[in-house]
Amino acid sequence: MNQNQFSQIARRMDQRFGHVRRGDEDAHMDVLMSLELGAYQVHLKNSSITSNDMQDAICLVLYRIQETLSGTHVDTEKFENDKNLPLMKAILSSFDPDESTLAAALYKEAEETFQGFTEETYYGIFVRALLRILDSVQHWTKEFGSGGYFTYLDGLFLNLAKGIQEVPPLSAEQLKREFEISGIS
Repeated sequence: MNQNQFSQIARRMDQRFGHVRRGDEDAHMDVLMSLELGAYQVHLKNSSITSNDMQDAICLVLYRIQETLSGTHVDTEKFENDKNLPLMKAILSSFDPDESTLAAALYKEAEETFQGFTEETYYGIFVRALLRILDSVQHWTKEFGSGGYFTYLDGLFLNLAKGIQEVPPLSAEQLKREFEISGIS
């Protein structure tokens, strides 16, 4: 698999789940911020991380979700490095029940609470948000160069990120709003 083929996971996941459209971010802000804040904290610890590392990390997360949903493993090891792996882990820890006990508790609560809950609907919420973030990364990279996305995030939550030790996953109430937006009760 080459870099172009590696990046095609985003297109395939968009076809399957769709994405948060530009202008609709406010309705999904809790999810978007929970994903971005963890990645931003990683960037604060290692300022050499670029927007390209974030793009690769999102693709790695999407492959991980695909594997969870389909059971099919795709070897992405040659695309993993010391910059995108910490980003991937930070993103996953905000929602993946295998990465965080808080996320596991949220997943279990959602499973017990929402009648239309499936593994696919749960992960679909985060896929749609990740695809919106990927679009944002690409936009800010074009605007400001290889560090553009993190320059953009500096303006959003520099002071907020410094004061938080661990990024918590969404609350049950925040997840409930996402399910309602998605038409799941």
